[in-house]
Amino acid sequence: MRMEQYLTFTDHALWGVIVNGDSVSPVASASAGAEGPIPPKTAEQKLTRKNELKAKSTLMLAILDEQLLKFHAYKDAKSL
Repeated sequence: MRMEQYLTFTDHALWGVIVNGDSVSPVASASAGAEGPIPPKTAEQKLTRKNELKAKSTLMLAILDEQLLKFHAYKDAKSL
């Protein structure tokens, strides 16, 4: 509840990313069989990626150090 209040106050769009899962991370398959994320190309994709990273980083900073490893595996802010 505190996190929601703080993020809504500082950056309302950031809380929207956390709740709605704003980011889509497409995965490309290379000819050699290796898969990896496709880098953002448009300004909108870059902004979406920036918001997702900011949201995840903010949530990770709020987690106690003892519990940080448990949550490190989550890929996006919504699942975190």
